[in-house]
Amino acid sequence: MTAKEFETTLLDAGFSEGTVRYGLAEFERGDHPLFFVRQWAIRDYDRLFLQMKFETNGIDIRFKDGHAGLLRVPLEHQVIGGLDTIALEKRIETVNWSYDYPFLIGELPENKQIAECGQITVPGILNDLTSLYTDSAVGKQLAEELLIRHIAWQYSDDRNDPLHALIDQKYYAKMELDRIVSFDTCYEKLAQCAIPEVDMTQPVGNFIQRHLSYYSHISKIPIIMNLNNLQDLKSEIKDLGFSPKVAEEMEQNMKSQASYFTLKDRLPGDNNNGVDMTLHFRKSNESEYYSFNKFEAVAGKIPPAVENQQYMVLTENKDNPERPLVRQFESGNDAVEFFKKQKGTSELALGESPESRQLLASKETGKVNFVNPDFKQAYFSSAIKQTFYVKNGVGFSAPQAANMVQHRTVHRDNMLNPNNGEAYKAWISLDFDQKKDDYGNYKFKQMNDPNFGFNLEKTLDNFKIKELADPAKKEAIMEAMKNGDRLQLTITGKDNKEHTVQVEAVPRYKTLDFFNSKGEKMKREPFLKPAINKDLGKDKGKGKGKDEGEDLGIAV
Repeated sequence: MTAKEFETTLLDAGFSEGTVRYGLAEFERGDHPLFFVRQWAIRDYDRLFLQMKFETNGIDIRFKDGHAGLLRVPLEHQVIGGLDTIALEKRIETVNWSYDYPFLIGELPENKQIAECGQITVPGILNDLTSLYTDSAVGKQLAEELLIRHIAWQYSDDRNDPLHALIDQKYYAKMELDRIVSFDTCYEKLAQCAIPEVDMTQPVGNFIQRHLSYYSHISKIPIIMNLNNLQDLKSEIKDLGFSPKVAEEMEQNMKSQASYFTLKDRLPGDNNNGVDMTLHFRKSNESEYYSFNKFEAVAGKIPPAVENQQYMVLTENKDNPERPLVRQFESGNDAVEFFKKQKGTSELALGESPESRQLLASKETGKVNFVNPDFKQAYFSSAIKQTFYVKNGVGFSAPQAANMVQHRTVHRDNMLNPNNGEAYKAWISLDFDQKKDDYGNYKFKQMNDPNFGFNLEKTLDNFKIKELADPAKKEAIMEAMKNGDRLQLTITGKDNKEHTVQVEAVPRYKTLDFFNSKGEKMKREPFLKPAINKDLGKDKGKGKGKDEGEDLGIAV
């Protein structure tokens, strides 16, 4: 075949443009009658390898022989001994093993300088693999599968380690080629091969243990985390109102000794839309202690995915256009934000899998060419995002932050005046009327308590609210409203009928706002006690200015 036919045939078979260009360069160089074309392709966690040998007389090209191989490592995730293998696999994927740590297979160097991230991450990963490996027979199998799937397979050029021979026997299926065959055809045939029973216990255990000891020695980093630090952070997370799963995921990340990591949480929001939280944790450069110093809250109109479904973004795969790259998201807000940043051809979708997805929006060459009519309002609405800072466990709580990004006001009784260090109380909201600061955050609007003149208890008494008759319920209502919550309450109107409404405090105007079950704002006058209606608004605007703290800085 001609050079042009060679190029077209290999591209149709699924080889990348770069690989084909390399093959053409070998042909054009003409200093040897034989040349090879090789390429790996990844299908989920399966890794397919194709090698083809060609011969040339300097004028045309002829296929000689070749082979294909499939490294397939099936893995059923579980939680064993408190260790979630899904989270462990995600950490393993953050390390570029073959590039940064080419010595992991074979002899270990005595004085090898390793990347800073490896000094922190790798010992923790190997430590968890050890815990998994020594836990049970199932743990042993999972440790083996994680090791082969992500680490050992990358050192394919080194056959000195006994682990490789067993990998070839158990996980690597091969087939000889007598003609040019596409990646898809090879994958379909090799994927049907059964996995033989091969005992890999000893080489896997040896691999994990000797590298764990090696990293622990050269990095001088204690693999056991500080338990006091862990308990302190767990208390902070709980007191600030984050879900228990955050504490569990935090512990797993601290075990890995990662220098920095983020965790996700989600709180209920208005109209069944959640508020997404991203918590930031950082390890001290001086010790093994971690600190939790900030989190972001994002409120948008993106509805949460139903059970067993996820938001996903599909982007073009230049190596294999028929199999787009897929990234799944727990948060719809994160998915939309990621999709909007894409420059090429991409899709925003929702579903149980890419194959059964529902298209929500699409782009071609970076420009939006479709938005699902049922998703337009959510897609084009702007999400509200704010960073909240925490110091030694003190700051806005998660529920308070969720309420603030939903345009509500919260009460803090542990504020500090930055000028004199004195404590004070204040109602605080985000100031959506002012320009954001240099970091993209809204400025705070605060109303000192009691100087500003908003009395929550008296304001509640302006309305005939059924639950206020019970002192315990009244106290709970006041605490919740200070937290910024919108509450469902029973109120008697001028028609002498009871109405179930949603109520929230509006300190800025010294009143309450009312909403129906659909979240639509209602007039408050029909719910005011008769004697109060006449005086409504007399004191609006009273008590504003610097003396009330509106211009004071906020210390967490």
